[in-house]
Amino acid sequence: MTQLTLFSMLEQLVQLQQAVDRQGTALAQTRALDLLNCTVEVTDSGGTVQQGEVTAVIFEQGRTLVTVGGEEYPDSAITRVVGEIPHGL
Repeated sequence: MTQLTLFSMLEQLVQLQQAVDRQGTALAQTRALDLLNCTVEVTDSGGTVQQGEVTAVIFEQGRTLVTVGGEEYPDSAITRVVGEIPHGL
């Protein structure tokens, strides 16, 4: 194979990976939006578990934050969804 062919293949692989990354981000954002108005449990940085309704979802600098009880938490802090997610996720 020539260098040009290898470079072309590498470029296609990079583009494919970028597309997969975008798709994963879109799916994560959709799942976070589905939690709006749901009751969840979150664990804060001190290890305390809080329970409340998700009243907002924020996408900021590549991170997803949820607002529970007036406080913002990373979506990774959600430890449990209480009840069913009404949006059918």
